[in-house]
Amino acid sequence: MLSISQYRLSEELYDGSRSTDNRAVREIDSLSVVIKLPNYAYSSFSKLVQICNQYSFTNILKSSKPISLQKFCEIGIFLT
Repeated sequence: MLSISQYRLSEELYDGSRSTDNRAVREIDSLSVVIKLPNYAYSSFSKLVQICNQYSFTNILKSSKPISLQKFCEIGIFLT
C-alpha cells in the first residue's frame, strides 16, 4: 500500500480503472479521511481538471465535506 506523509492509510475502499480511494487517518489530529488517488503516473492537464471538478461537485452537493485538494508526486489527490 502507498505511504503518504502525515496520513496513515488503513483500508482500500475502491479500486477502479481511473482512481483508487483509501480510508486514512490524518496523524496530526486523528481525523478520518478518504484519499482519492488517480491510477496513472503523471497527470495531464485534463485529468487534473477532472479531479478539481469532482472536488468542486462534492463541495456543491454537500455529500461529504472536502478538506483540501493537494499535490502529491505530480498527481492530484482528493481528500474528504
